[in-house]
Amino acid sequence: MSKKPVFRHAWSLLEEKRLPNMGMKFWLQGIRIQRLGANRVYPAHEHVQFEINLMLAGHQRIAVEGQTYTQNTGDLLVIRPGTSHTFLGGGSPEYTLFFLHFDTDDEKFLSLLREVRQSVFPADTTVARKVRPAIDRMIPFVEREKPLTVADQMRFHSAMFELFASLSDTFSELRKSTRAIDPHTIEIAGRIAEKITATVKRQTFAHTSEFIRKGIDDIASELNISPSYCNKMFRLVHGMSPRQYMSDLILNEAKRMLKQTNMQIEHIARLLCYNDVAHFSQQFKRWTGLSPSKFRAGEGAFGKTLHQVK
Repeated sequence: MSKKPVFRHAWSLLEEKRLPNMGMKFWLQGIRIQRLGANRVYPAHEHVQFEINLMLAGHQRIAVEGQTYTQNTGDLLVIRPGTSHTFLGGGSPEYTLFFLHFDTDDEKFLSLLREVRQSVFPADTTVARKVRPAIDRMIPFVEREKPLTVADQMRFHSAMFELFASLSDTFSELRKSTRAIDPHTIEIAGRIAEKITATVKRQTFAHTSEFIRKGIDDIASELNISPSYCNKMFRLVHGMSPRQYMSDLILNEAKRMLKQTNMQIEHIARLLCYNDVAHFSQQFKRWTGLSPSKFRAGEGAFGKTLHQVK
């Protein structure tokens, strides 16, 4: 029996440089431009996604977490999920706003967005100035009356990534300038946040205080630090305890599935490791003041997803 010839390269690899494999998802919803009157008032509300809100012309009065501001032309809002905000009216006779709501599964970007607690960025700040060109690229697509072609969507996504890159750059610098925290502490807190988020995304959790406490203890043990040190380092960077961070992520995951999927509430409860849908509904109402069904039907439902980037 003859042997098959063995193929050998006739060349030698002298050097190779490569990037690691990459993958991330972004969900964009509620992308719109609105022209509004001074009598526009919207009560306190919150969203499941991050909100970007840019004043294109005019001004309005707003409240974010109880603090009142005047949003003038060029002022940018970056509002985190679960942050209460109110449109108070009393602005220009007419004003124009650009809105975009988004979510992502990229843990490092999420961690950065959560660490910077500031929500309002006046037009002359670095964040507003750096982000504005990307939004200006998006505006013609929003104003276009015809459906976007595939090429149009690609160009819109290009502007979207430019926007997120500008946020990442400016938020990184803002974090450095506003936090006198040593790099080791930031690294430890970041690793804790990544592990908490991975646990929630895997949906391998149960929703009792005891389980959450044990989960944090396990993460501290894995990082070879004490639970008290874990709590201290995390609070310095994130402004909350690891347990609160995990609870917020669990709530946001429940909200995301209610708003962004058509799954039955019983199915969502099972995915979140609730054996009893009544227990899930009770816990969700304790978190939000609304039952899952009322939350799904209420404010913040933007309809179908406009873009999903993978």
